[in-house]
Amino acid sequence: MVLRMFKRSNLFPMCLFFLLFQVYLFHYQLKKNSGYMKESSALNAHTRPNTPVGTAKKQLPSYSINDIAHSVDWVKQTAGLESDFLCVKATNFQSDLFKEPCRLDGVTIVMITEGEVQANINLQQLNMQAGEVIVNMPDNIVQILQDGSNVSGIVMLVSYGMYQKLSALHIEKTPTYTYLQKHPVFRPKDKDWKWLLEFADYVYYVANEYDGERKIEIVQGLLLAFSQSLLDAANKADFI
Repeated sequence: MVLRMFKRSNLFPMCLFFLLFQVYLFHYQLKKNSGYMKESSALNAHTRPNTPVGTAKKQLPSYSINDIAHSVDWVKQTAGLESDFLCVKATNFQSDLFKEPCRLDGVTIVMITEGEVQANINLQQLNMQAGEVIVNMPDNIVQILQDGSNVSGIVMLVSYGMYQKLSALHIEKTPTYTYLQKHPVFRPKDKDWKWLLEFADYVYYVANEYDGERKIEIVQGLLLAFSQSLLDAANKADFI
């Protein structure tokens, strides 16, 4: 009865008009958003995060851990984590693979213990020396500019899949992480450098020598702890 009275009243046409108008607005906004998403998808298909201006149109090679392991003599894959992680003690960084600009499909951490090397990261030329740490993020453009045969250090490469698991724990939301994306080289304080080297040595041992049943879980846990230690050291360090 109340509904019948409402239909006969003067309010009914106004409410009906208002309802239809809201449906029209909703439909219009939906179409607008759909067009925006298509436009954004098309844009993202041609560009990548952290890509310097002028390089989006050029298709650069992107190397995975497997690609590097099969192309670089001094790289040894980690048993049980062949596609996800490698940790290498390198006595030279000589490789033709990085002479031309390329990308690495993951996060690369390099701790230089001896020598020096020149490289481009995102078209920025950097001179890296012993006692410095390089943290190269996914999608960065990398190129080694000189012979790396006189360079020694510890190299870790974390695949993009494992990196995402670490990122799910909010590592990438820290201000230091954001700063590292644009400033990939830093010199830790002496105490932090010594600690990071000892920690990296232990990660190397577990990754390459340990053969326990829970090796994968242990390596992942160590990487998470090492990443946090690295961020803490970078927060107190001098950036290059």
